[in-house]
Parts: sequence; structure tokens; C-alpha cells
Amino acid sequence: LAVGLRNVNVRIPSAVKRGDNALLICNYDLENETLYAVKWYRGRREFYRYTPKENPAWKIFTKRNEIDVERHLAEHLESSVLELNFVVTTHHFFKGRLKLKCSARIHNIYAQESEKLIEEDRPRILASGRSPDMNMYPFDHPSDNDLTNEQFLKTK
Repeated sequence: LAVGLRNVNVRIPSAVKRGDNALLICNYDLENETLYAVKWYRGRREFYRYTPKENPAWKIFTKRNEIDVERHLAEHLESSVLELNFVVTTHHFFKGRLKLKCSARIHNIYAQESEKLIEEDRPRILASGRSPDMNMYPFDHPSDNDLTNEQFLKTK
């Protein structure tokens, strides 16, 4: 059996500042086959689908203010890249985790998928003041321009 879909993988940034766009990329190699569909999932819930033979080819399945998706498609001869801009916020996480999956399909029967788990970076406790031991130096104070940990989401 020679199947014409290979190397499905996702590229997701390792850290994103809260409220900024995250570029999600699903790479797949069709090996001269025709793409049936590419689907993106958050956990088990599909939030985006590209089916080139349907009109419209792009479908976004989101609730209001849930996921903001901008779509870009770049096609090459035998491989394709589907790029989505995804604005990440804390409400996308369940128990501190966000699982994203891309599924590519040909002929409506054969699919490959790739997923990535992103864990929310936990805030660290910062202390200020002097130690009871007077030989110790005071702790550094973060400035107004320093970014706090809760502004970043990281991949594991």
C-alpha cells in the first residue's frame, strides 16, 4: 500500500506573550496526492478546517471571543504549509495546559496528525526588602518595564 501523505508535523512557538499572536504551522507532504482537509484542534474540539474542494474552503468553528484566527496558505509542488495566527490567552488553558493538534487528510480515508502540548508558565514569587542577616544585600526590585512570568506561555 503506497500512501501519499507523509511528514505531518506542527510548529508552535515555545513562548508567547499573553495577547500576542502565535503562529501555528502545520507542515505536510502530499506526494502528488490531492488534499482533502487540514483540521486544527484545541484539545478535542476542532476550531479550524481547510477543505479546498468546498466553498468556502476555510471554516472557523469558534465561539465569540474564543479564538482569533487569521489564515494564510502557501502551497508548494509536493508539500504544503498551513499557517494560522492564534491569539493565546489564559482562557485557552485547561488545568494549565493547552493541547493543539493538526490533522491532514487525503481521499477522506487516510489521515496523519501531529500535536503539541503547551503548559502555562507558573508565576514566580518575588520578594523585596532586607534579610534579617544584615550582611545580605537587598533583593532587586523589578522595574515597571520588566515583563512578568504570567505574560508568557511556554511549550514543553
